[in-house]
Amino acid sequence: MKPGKLLASAAEWAAPFTGRARALLFVASLLIAAGAVLHSGQGFLAVGLGLSLFLLVERLIFTYVSGAAARLGIRYQVEKPLVDGEVTKVYIEVSNLARVPIEHLEYYDAPPPVLKPLREPRASLSLPPGSSAKIEYPVRLAPGRHRWGRARIVVSDYLGLFRSEREVDAGLEVRVPPRPLVSGRSRAVIVATPQPGGMASLRRRGVGTEFLGLREYVPGDEPRYIDWKSTARTGRLIVKVFTREAVMRVAIVVDGASSMYRGFIGETKIEYAVRLAAALAEYLGRRGDTYRLYYITGGDAVTYTPWLRGRSSTLHVRAFLADNLEWPVGGPRRGTAARPWPSVTGRDRYEALARALITTLPRGNAAIVVISDFSESPTRARIFADSVEPLLLMHKVVYALIPVTLMFELERLSGLAAALYRVRQFSLLETYAEIIRILKSRGVKAVATGPRDLLDYILYRLEHMRGVIS
Repeated sequence: MKPGKLLASAAEWAAPFTGRARALLFVASLLIAAGAVLHSGQGFLAVGLGLSLFLLVERLIFTYVSGAAARLGIRYQVEKPLVDGEVTKVYIEVSNLARVPIEHLEYYDAPPPVLKPLREPRASLSLPPGSSAKIEYPVRLAPGRHRWGRARIVVSDYLGLFRSEREVDAGLEVRVPPRPLVSGRSRAVIVATPQPGGMASLRRRGVGTEFLGLREYVPGDEPRYIDWKSTARTGRLIVKVFTREAVMRVAIVVDGASSMYRGFIGETKIEYAVRLAAALAEYLGRRGDTYRLYYITGGDAVTYTPWLRGRSSTLHVRAFLADNLEWPVGGPRRGTAARPWPSVTGRDRYEALARALITTLPRGNAAIVVISDFSESPTRARIFADSVEPLLLMHKVVYALIPVTLMFELERLSGLAAALYRVRQFSLLETYAEIIRILKSRGVKAVATGPRDLLDYILYRLEHMRGVIS
């Protein structure tokens, strides 16, 4: 690297004096002043000038070093596969592209706060010209889209006289798909569902593909279903009866309101919501049903997938959730990032949801499963009920699955701490009770509970709608 370019690189990152350098400069000034005033002060003058010259040369050298540090090559890499809840490693390669050695460099990385580093994300490096060094640290993954912050680079000299800092944009973003929830009922239902073509058969008579039995002909039966052998044997018209295949249409809605991010990292309501949505998608895919996923962003927009079907559709769902779940940093974001999914906006988040559902749901029966705490506000619950009223008039069935903050946070507490926490949050339970009352009075089938029951509840309800459970 040419000296002129190196100095130009260091111009925006000048080498500031540390407190130690300022003290040394002050001493040098005193010695020079004493040498100029005193009769026999040539020694003081020489020492003072020598210290000043030393500081000047040291600063010039450090300016070149800081210029080299300003042109570092930094490359990030994350160990794959990215699995929700598992530990992965982050690798950072730092390269000295200049011909100047960098002896004292400290690198402070800034991983997303949600991804818990299991070791301090920092390192002290020494980089000869043209060399590289690697930094690695493990993090525990959480579902969603995560972007690294600006890393801090600190360079100092041997004596600690000069110190320069700068920030660099890591440019690293990862998307972690959520893992599906599994409970006793969900495991039993999903394991028992595989049928030819992924279809679940109802124990109801109708036109289908699976033979159920024989019965006597009644007016209105199609002649092509007459069983002629049985007719000849009995002397009466006998027709074949087939099972009717059950195909449901389900809309799964995940609310990304800021209140859904409350709780301990790893067990927040939003993490539970996307894992529950992934589990429902897996169940519906195995059942052969048609479904679509909707996500209400931190702002007032609703994004959604195309209509999905089949077991392989689960991968599409998990990618959609990883794209749209964006953790707030310093406050909830408004979801302005461009995504490859269609979106609908409105004056209110629930108005936008209703508009999206009305324009995308087909005619006929359909189930709408909304996973939301409605911002823990009865007012918001009332707005939601008003927004989905046209859907209820269209004979859609709306389920509201409400994760209760108290139940999630009690997962980490026990004994006296849990008892005290229940007492302090009693008013919040009254709020949830009011939300349930409002929704049920408007025809929404609502339930509010903790992380262990919501999946079982909605699977039972969907099976009941299907007719498998009486």
